Amino acid sequence: MATRWRERSAKALATAIHLMRGTPFVFQGEEIGMTNAGFTAIAQYRDIELITMHREMLAQGLPEHEFLEGAGITARDNARTPMQWDASPGAGFTTGTPWIAINPNHADINVAAQRDDPQSVLAHYRRLIALRKRHA
Repeated sequence: MATRWRERSAKALATAIHLMRGTPFVFQGEEIGMTNAGFTAIAQYRDIELITMHREMLAQGLPEHEFLEGAGITARDNARTPMQWDASPGAGFTTGTPWIAINPNHADINVAAQRDDPQSVLAHYRRLIALRKRHA
């Protein structure tokens, strides 16, 4: 998974959204630059619509690898993994078993790793939010 532009892209998108009129919305994990999970097997997904479509498309003859390639781009579950609070096995989200796998990159991309870093995506979000509070 390419991560070369992850931080710059996350900051650029945040800047664009937060400097527009209206109320910005921050989807969980966006404020730390969480990435899609990169699932490689249908068993990793939980989205019923996607699982049903998988069955239907394979029945119509679509190769498994082609379906999974498309799902990796469009499936909602890729962005629905548990919030990455820290580098612990449960990412600080749970000590139990989450409904969907925790992104393997949680050891590097998490709130704890960014909390005190003034150059982090999280720090950028904090500055943008503070800017909006100061300037109606």
